[in-house]
Amino acid sequence: MIVDKRTCRQALLLLTGLSASIAFPATQSVNYNSFLSNASQFLSSIPTKLKHANPVVQLGGYWGIAGDDQFIPINGAIGDTYDTSEKIDANVLVGLGVYTKPKDKGIYDLSYGFNMFYLGKTTYKGTITQERLFTNLGYEYDITHFPLYFLAKGSKPLKQDKYTFTGDVGIGPNIMFLSRVKENSLDGGTTIPDNAFTGGTQVAFSATLGLGIKINNIYKSIPVECGYRFFYLGQGNFKRTTNQLLDNLNTGQTFGNAIMCGISL
Repeated sequence: MIVDKRTCRQALLLLTGLSASIAFPATQSVNYNSFLSNASQFLSSIPTKLKHANPVVQLGGYWGIAGDDQFIPINGAIGDTYDTSEKIDANVLVGLGVYTKPKDKGIYDLSYGFNMFYLGKTTYKGTITQERLFTNLGYEYDITHFPLYFLAKGSKPLKQDKYTFTGDVGIGPNIMFLSRVKENSLDGGTTIPDNAFTGGTQVAFSATLGLGIKINNIYKSIPVECGYRFFYLGQGNFKRTTNQLLDNLNTGQTFGNAIMCGISL
């Protein structure tokens, strides 16, 4: 949710007063009455801002894209080549957001807000060619995404105001859960898996773009919005567990494409 300029100015004054109370020695004069007044005005404005926000709940499905061919050198040897064979997988998507009331900007209405998503676990697979000679191992890993965005959203009413075309763009952090990196033998167990990488939690830069159609007042005064959303989800790395390997295994640039619907409460 975005606040207006007056609220931002109050917040700035509040932080300035707080910084002054910490940074200045006790012998120096600080205008505490002004500080307390600004703090009171800022805190009292929060319920009003929340009251005029629109919470949104979203549900849909998405297909994720990840995986990158990579050569990983080994100390004292040539190295292994990791090729991707299955770069697309699908799962459920759940979203929760809050937006300001749309403001008329002429040919379109503009609102701002925050939106977080849960993109369910997806699995990606590939093969390992050892010393550039023998493709005798396979590997796979899982990724779960939790992106959080600040978005600007434009909307334009269509015929008879029953439908509204919407579009939004946002940026923010994506929390990536990298898990279950696992190797398996492709030659009946003759080659023993190394399992030389481990997952973890990482944060990457993320961006999103959405397009949709809102059906106004589909049930009483509740609108339903359905559409397409694109995610750029950043890149993750599986850490090597031995110093013999000279590089980490990365996911490559990851993306998501989603079809989803949401209701404004």
